[in-house]
Amino acid sequence: MRVVVVGSGIVGIAVAQALATRGDEVVVLEKEDRLAQHQTGRNSGVIHSGLYYPPGSAKARMSAAGSRSMAEYARDRGVPIKICGKLVVAVDESELPALGALEVRAAQNGVPARVISMDEAREIEPAVGGVGALRVTSTGSVDYVAVCEALAEDVRAAGGEIRFSEEFVAARQRPGGVEVLTSGDRIKADGLVTCAGLYSDRVAKASGITPEARIVPFRGEYYELVPELEHMVRGLIYPVPDPRFPFLGVHLTRMINGGVHAGPNAVLALAREGYTWRDINGKDLVESLGWPGLWHLAARNLLPGAMEVVRSMSRRLFARSLSRLVPGIGAKDWCPPRRESGRRRCVGTGQWWTISSCSPRRVRCMCSTRRHRLRPARWRSPGASSRSWTRRRPDPGRSAPSHLRRPVSDPAGCTSPLSRPSAVATSPRSPGTTRWSRPGRPGSCRTGAAIRARHAAWSSRSRSACRDPGGH
Repeated sequence: MRVVVVGSGIVGIAVAQALATRGDEVVVLEKEDRLAQHQTGRNSGVIHSGLYYPPGSAKARMSAAGSRSMAEYARDRGVPIKICGKLVVAVDESELPALGALEVRAAQNGVPARVISMDEAREIEPAVGGVGALRVTSTGSVDYVAVCEALAEDVRAAGGEIRFSEEFVAARQRPGGVEVLTSGDRIKADGLVTCAGLYSDRVAKASGITPEARIVPFRGEYYELVPELEHMVRGLIYPVPDPRFPFLGVHLTRMINGGVHAGPNAVLALAREGYTWRDINGKDLVESLGWPGLWHLAARNLLPGAMEVVRSMSRRLFARSLSRLVPGIGAKDWCPPRRESGRRRCVGTGQWWTISSCSPRRVRCMCSTRRHRLRPARWRSPGASSRSWTRRRPDPGRSAPSHLRRPVSDPAGCTSPLSRPSAVATSPRSPGTTRWSRPGRPGSCRTGAAIRARHAAWSSRSRSACRDPGGH
């Protein structure tokens, strides 16, 4: 069975590895020029234990199982990992009931956790403040980029193919399979799995499907503790989460590759790949502001949302939130994250919250993180510049990591994306994308107009023979 997988973030490459090791012929399409250049590689690297999710929910079960399997795989493949546990800290008496509720939920979800006194908490984190803490022992950190590279080795060892700098354009169901049009090829396959993250809804539309989910990007910003004070944080320190939000709040994380990072906040991004306030994509912004669900979310959280924006503009306010967890650390002790290279995360990124819902009045938020620099330059790979108000050539020296891609659900209700040929897929780029030429890669320089023209011609020839599997 030949299967095309769109996206080489950790979801896409893990799906490809599972398919390849069971004997399928796998082709992975990735619009960037290497693995893990977006959400997968631009986060704090935390392995969450499933503490916060409703008992018995799919999220709770999968988070607990995924935590165990991630640790096992990392150890088997020699990927850097550290299970250091974390503290969830109540900074005043009003948060103690919520802390107790988290302990109960942890027990229901099978997560090893217990409420401890501040004396016990300071044996673990000597500089921590507050009036009580919950100790979770199964939380840790891992190098997710290295995990993706190990998974990619498994794919290739099983005979799979990973095509970099090749964008998905469209997909159509054909008799006996599915035909996938890319920026450089036309692929006939038996099945298609899309793991395109923030572009999942656009990929679905490019496949002739009208998705129920809507994706609205939110950016989160991180700071880094100055080296002289890194000893004040040994592991992971989290606040008691505000039940009004799906976000965990600004927290402190000792990174697997060194350094202590703080954040993220959550502010509306002005582009799907907008890493700063200066990155504006008119199409992305109009889509976000035109969806009623975003306005409903904003109306319910007007004051907290405004505070997030203010905190984004002020390092002093950002530091004040952190000083409740670790007193004695001020605004002068936080700086933009140092630039990283190689397999580590690219600094100059933000955090995305994917808001999806079938109804504008039922807003569900899912988190996937990217890291933000205080004064970043936008990172874009060759062939990844979008039609924004400002357009810059990429920095070849910047290393950055790949979409944490989420599969698009089958509108026909299929439980398995490979149970029959499917044309559900995700456009890694919005229409109107332009690409910088890349020396040494024939055919890699394609304008958005050329891709759209090719797509339109191909669609018009095949329209009479095409039907979307969901009947749309």
